[in-house]
Amino acid sequence: MTPLLTLLLLALPLLADPVPNFNPIQKKWWAIQPVAAQTPPALDEAGRQWAKNEIDHFIYEKLKAKGIRPAPPANRQTFIRRVTLDLTGLPPTPAEVQEFLTDTKPGAEERLVDRLLASPRYGERWGRHWLDVVRYADSDGFKQDDTRPNMWRYRDWVIQSFNEDKPFNRFVREQIAADELYPGDTKALPGLGYLRLFEDEFNQANIRLRRQELLNDVTDNTAFAFLGITLGCARCHDHKFDPLLHKDYYRLQAFFANMKIDDEAPHASAAEVAAYKAQMAKYREAAKPVLDRIEALLEPARAKYRKEYTERFPEEVQEVILKPASARTPMDWQIYHKAITQVEVPDDTVAARKLDAAGKAKYKELQAELESFRHLRPAPLPLLQVMRDQDITAPPTHVLKAGAVDAPLEEVAPGWLSILDPNPAQVNPVPALQSSGRRSALANILADANNPLSTRVIVNRIWHYHFGRGIAGNPNDLGLMGERPTHRELLDWLTKTFTTGDNWSIKTLHRRILLSATYRQSSEFRE
Repeated sequence: MTPLLTLLLLALPLLADPVPNFNPIQKKWWAIQPVAAQTPPALDEAGRQWAKNEIDHFIYEKLKAKGIRPAPPANRQTFIRRVTLDLTGLPPTPAEVQEFLTDTKPGAEERLVDRLLASPRYGERWGRHWLDVVRYADSDGFKQDDTRPNMWRYRDWVIQSFNEDKPFNRFVREQIAADELYPGDTKALPGLGYLRLFEDEFNQANIRLRRQELLNDVTDNTAFAFLGITLGCARCHDHKFDPLLHKDYYRLQAFFANMKIDDEAPHASAAEVAAYKAQMAKYREAAKPVLDRIEALLEPARAKYRKEYTERFPEEVQEVILKPASARTPMDWQIYHKAITQVEVPDDTVAARKLDAAGKAKYKELQAELESFRHLRPAPLPLLQVMRDQDITAPPTHVLKAGAVDAPLEEVAPGWLSILDPNPAQVNPVPALQSSGRRSALANILADANNPLSTRVIVNRIWHYHFGRGIAGNPNDLGLMGERPTHRELLDWLTKTFTTGDNWSIKTLHRRILLSATYRQSSEFRE
């Protein structure tokens, strides 16, 4: 190595600038400014007579500035139909309409809204909105499109969360890190199903590519569902329009780098799991003679199956599968967990694919013998399909040149958007769970009342579903190519009130919107 080259290499850390240099225009991006406390505008006499709550103060001020009078209120038949469809997705019954029309006491609208918010249909309607945002499905996608038999538990958890009016910050935390933040809380655990909603080709041979596609899917969706940004545009290069760096994409992705699929997570308490294992041990002890004969029958066939399906993988994957466990690195374990499910398969699969006719007949006989021990088998535990950390130590995350899995650049630590905080995130491992603590760190960032993106995006999205258009017109893109908010001060007032005054209550936010004079206006045509 020449002296000049040595000098240049030594100087590299000094030449690198760890603090990104954003220009003044980028720093003024409206959506990343702190959510400011707002005072509702004062109204003239006509405004005071029209307004029902603070929302109307902001709306009236804009209308007055444009010389537009508010529309008259919708009639009561229209109002009950509108609000019932909005909250439950169903039209009101004739009896419900009649009951509302004959309720002439003060507060009839408030009582109607409260009744609908208490309906189980409310959670089904609004849970569906959320499920659409997080791309919920009961199957893997891709050409195989395998079913996910227990994914519905996440769906039901979402519905129940809305019906219970779970504070939105808790709703966020449970989806990102319920296992780390609320260990032992069986009601919270199904929220982790969010992380399992990625498209997946489970029998793909290129395991590194499969892993990267999984991480890309989760990263992209987390960015637009929780933050309202198109961070996916920074997968291959710095974002063309927003101040989001290529590096930011992988800093966010690093929070998820340690996850592994767990499609058999018991949805039960520790005591229930222990009881199940104890009873299963009794069953296996009693049925041991038959189980041993089944094992003897299947072992040669299982060895053939393992060999055949291991050899289908590229050499690097085969090496990982055959390595001693103690020699595997964190990245090796990522490859192993995703490959082994194609190699280690249930007995029925081995029997069906690798036994000859006589062997299949013998296997069927032995299965019939097992039936005499069925009374000893415990009832199956309910299962969840979730993601967990594979260990306390995470594999490294690299920026990928042009997003290519085989073109790693510099390594990055988990971190937030550089324009908001260029420093690595503070991560606290959870030794009791052998979990890295990365997802907890991200969950707390997303659920922070001072996060200007995650707080604004959910309030804007709720407004969007009620009016057909958000205060900022593109609910999943608060970036520079999205529409600017028409009523920035109203969005900030609603957001600040939602996070600080109303304890992140979605139902309270609905109530404010639905009982405003703005929402109650007639939609009849006016010149």
